[in-house]
Amino acid sequence: MMKTRPFPPLPYALHALIAVLSFPATLLFSLEIHEYEQARHDRFDTGTFPGAPAGNDGLWVGEFDFSGVGWSDGDPRKAFALISPRHFVGANHFRPSTGSEIKFVGADGEVRGYTYERFHNIKNDDDENTDLFIGELAEDIPEAHGIAFYPVLEKPESELEGMEILVYGRGHDEPRIGRGEIGGFGDSFGTLPLTEGPLNDTRHYTFDYRENSAGPDDAHFELGDSGSPSFIVYEGDLTVSGIHSALEENSVPVEDRFTSYDSFILHYKDQVNAHMEATGHELTLAPRPEEDDDEEPDEDPGDDLKITGIDLEGATVTLAVRNSLEEPYDVQRTTDLNEQEWETVATGQTGETWTGTAPDGTAGVFWRLVR
Repeated sequence: MMKTRPFPPLPYALHALIAVLSFPATLLFSLEIHEYEQARHDRFDTGTFPGAPAGNDGLWVGEFDFSGVGWSDGDPRKAFALISPRHFVGANHFRPSTGSEIKFVGADGEVRGYTYERFHNIKNDDDENTDLFIGELAEDIPEAHGIAFYPVLEKPESELEGMEILVYGRGHDEPRIGRGEIGGFGDSFGTLPLTEGPLNDTRHYTFDYRENSAGPDDAHFELGDSGSPSFIVYEGDLTVSGIHSALEENSVPVEDRFTSYDSFILHYKDQVNAHMEATGHELTLAPRPEEDDDEEPDEDPGDDLKITGIDLEGATVTLAVRNSLEEPYDVQRTTDLNEQEWETVATGQTGETWTGTAPDGTAGVFWRLVR
């Protein structure tokens, strides 16, 4: 049975996510994470956003660069991901006002605002506006400001199904980050309730959250998350996969199931490029792994030792390793990044994978490779 929640009688009601449970008012406008911990899941330190946001050193995915995720100066609930130094993606039903500023935190920690000049609608096969739009700034963000922009992973939908995503969303006061797993793909949002009609067909993927079986970092959308991005980690870097559009909640006898809908950017790459090319930009596509094998190796690959993937099954952890120099490395771990007390658990490793055991009784373990 689908349950619906009334939208607030405010001017931004039409811009709210489609969400559907009668939670207390204190839970509105926040990405819901199963075992939410402020110190683990908030992007910024408590109380610093949006005026002078300071990075959260304990963020569970703090090794990744989220500088390219900005927010509307007029409504900080509205978050957007850069796909070029000038363009960003968002939800059509939750756009900022043209002429306003989109703000980002640069590598130097300084908050800078950039004028949002125009937007471009992305169309479906019926020539209707999808829920994905491309925003354009008045000018390029200078590289010196240290603000990232994100590629899109070019893989078939069948290969993307089951992949983990990092889910960025709106917290009570600060943005927060959870996780999900891509389910199926589709075009229609069906009969999900909006106050003035449904969203037009948009290519999207879903991910489910089940209350009784969710992992500690698992998340689902809530009101106010629309337009925020989801990411796939590819070869150790972030690639933006979709933007948040809708939420469906169904009650069944044993659990509540939430289905979140992300509008799928890759499906519209040709339209996106057509809008970007006037300013000399195009969508950056992360290559498929099979394409990498056909490339000529660099004469000097450099020392790019890094962890490119982590898999946990029970107490067994497997690290995927990139080690172009094929020189021995050590594996270290810690449970507290603030203390920086790293324990060496293996030495002289050379393989492309390493398998070991996660320590008992810890909420999170951080791994690194050193020579």
